[in-house]
Amino acid sequence: MSLPENSEIRKIFLANRNFPSNLWMEDLFMLLRPLVISRIKNFKKFLHFKDLEQEFSVALWTAIKTFDCQRHFDFYRWANWYFSSASRDFQKKYRPLKSINLGDSDVKRQYDVVLASEVLSCKSLTSAEKNIVTMTLLEGMTLADTGSKLNLSVERIRVLKERAILKMREYGE
Repeated sequence: MSLPENSEIRKIFLANRNFPSNLWMEDLFMLLRPLVISRIKNFKKFLHFKDLEQEFSVALWTAIKTFDCQRHFDFYRWANWYFSSASRDFQKKYRPLKSINLGDSDVKRQYDVVLASEVLSCKSLTSAEKNIVTMTLLEGMTLADTGSKLNLSVERIRVLKERAILKMREYGE
């Protein structure tokens, strides 16, 4: 399904701007929903995919509600500003898994507890995957140390860790 052209969006706004109900806005939102999906694909490093999708959906709804078609702005540029704002806010809330570099030990300990609960609550992970993620991310063990402890090769540990992280992203927690 392709997205409508800016001229088509402008026509929708002009035709419905005096309409008292928001039903046309909801229809336009559903028509532009693929725009949200295409934007969140740029954020694969985040585990909180559902939260990101929700933030971007709110940004799209806000863009639709605040867009003024009579000012001759390009709707996609208008929406992009709201997506950028939502993206910045989201990145402040959530950090990607691979960049855990916290200086304060108390903050790092709190982050580790949150991450550990996410790992343990992810029902799609096997016990081996949970162990590997816990050892490498929470305990800071290298892949070689984890492999020697579990009697697995470094490459096997790397594959299982990546698979676990992908499962956690799909799980959305």
